[in-house]
Amino acid sequence: MNFLNQIPMFRKNYILGINLFLSLIIFFGFFLKFLLVLKHKIGWDEFYFLSKVHLYQRGELTEPFQNFHVHLLGWVPLISPNEITQIIAARCVLFILFIVSGFLLYKIARHFINQTGALVAVLCWISLSNVIQHGSSLRYDSFCSFFFLLACFALLRKNRQWLWSAIAGASMGISLLISIKAAIHVITLFVLLSAIFIISSEKKPIFQKGAIF
Repeated sequence: MNFLNQIPMFRKNYILGINLFLSLIIFFGFFLKFLLVLKHKIGWDEFYFLSKVHLYQRGELTEPFQNFHVHLLGWVPLISPNEITQIIAARCVLFILFIVSGFLLYKIARHFINQTGALVAVLCWISLSNVIQHGSSLRYDSFCSFFFLLACFALLRKNRQWLWSAIAGASMGISLLISIKAAIHVITLFVLLSAIFIISSEKKPIFQKGAIF
């Protein structure tokens, strides 16, 4: 009988151990990713991405669409006259967004599954080869991924829905100004809204959320 009484406690400790193990692996993954931020070779497209910032500051940028990042990275040329140092500095900021993206993914997953499943989702994400190599590189995708996950997270919030819906809309607006490829994320967000509508017992707030978004 005592053994049977201890089963729930054993199960709880087992789950805690699994979650701790997954968290440590994720932390180690972020650490390795930071080393890549500093050491991974700089691609030509990162220099191209940075060149748009310099063109804008010289008043020579003639293509305003898909170049909104020049406003977000206006501080980069102030870091150093060396373009390699500038790119690494920008990568470090994008690495912070990468960490925040992992947290957003975890919170999104927690809306649908338990803590262990959410940690596995984050672990799978940071284990993808493309994410390992380019997850915080100075590219369009690094910004668009962050704003997409922020929009998903915002649409799942239940309190102050009008505010979070506005944040979701603004996030996707900025993402589209950075790259037109973010349009595919808009489709995903409408699928997410449809799923929320189907499983929700209160339909009116979902309509309002979609309208504001």
